[in-house]
Amino acid sequence: MNKLLIKVGLVSVVLLVLIGAVSASPGIKLTVEPRNSSVQPGDTVTYTVVVESITNMDETVSLDMEIEVGGFTYVFSNPNFVLPAGQTKTSDLKVTVPESATLGEYESKVRGKATVPGFPPWFEEKDFFTFVTDVIPEFQSIVIPVTALFSIFFFLRRKRRTIT
Repeated sequence: MNKLLIKVGLVSVVLLVLIGAVSASPGIKLTVEPRNSSVQPGDTVTYTVVVESITNMDETVSLDMEIEVGGFTYVFSNPNFVLPAGQTKTSDLKVTVPESATLGEYESKVRGKATVPGFPPWFEEKDFFTFVTDVIPEFQSIVIPVTALFSIFFFLRRKRRTIT
C-alpha cells in the first residue's frame, strides 16, 4: 500500500511539473512592416519588426537574421529585450543596400527566439518572417533614356510631317 501511494505521489508530481512547463512555454508571433519595400542602390530602408507575446509568462526575446542577402547590412534597434506576457514590442530593422546591388527583388528572413527565464535553453520558441526589398533604379537612370526616346519620337514625327 505504501509503495502504491509513493508511486501515485511520484506520478502526480511529474504530471504537475509537466503541466506547469507546458502552460509556461514560450510563444511569440513575428511580423515585419512593410512586408515589401523599394530602395535604390546605396540607400537604407527601415522596417518595423513587431513581436507579440502569445503566452502567459514574461519572455526573453532575441532577434537576428535567418536569411541575409550578401552585401546587405542589417541592424536592429533593439535586438534583445524582455517581452511581458500578452504584450507587443517593436524593433526597427535598418537594411542598407550596397551601391553595387543589381536591380531586383531580394528576400530576407528575420528570426525571433523566445525563452522563459529559469527554463532550460532547449525550451525555446522560434518564429520567422520573410520580407522583400526591391532594388529599383535611380531616377536619373530612368529619366535620361525616357527623354531620349521621346526626343527621337518627336524628331521622327516632325520629320514625317515635313516630308508629306
